[in-house]
Amino acid sequence: MVSIIAFTQAKTKFSEILDRVKNGEEFVITRHGEIIAKLVPVQSARSEEVKKTIAQLRTLRKGIKISTDEIITWKKKGQRYNNFGKYA
Repeated sequence: MVSIIAFTQAKTKFSEILDRVKNGEEFVITRHGEIIAKLVPVQSARSEEVKKTIAQLRTLRKGIKISTDEIITWKKKGQRYNNFGKYA
């Protein structure tokens, strides 16, 4: 469950909020009605980051059309394929 809390209240009760986050709660912190931060347990944040990274890697993999034979040929020639899709 995500709780919304104003910055001034979060500042006053920061220690209590951190204890609650440690126990699995999530908080969205606002200032003047605008969302400025989200506090989540470390494992939740890491899990979401891992899922996002995996999705990005799968998308990248779909766009790469390089055969194993091409890679072996490049290796024999001493060439590398850089991050920009060009030979280095």
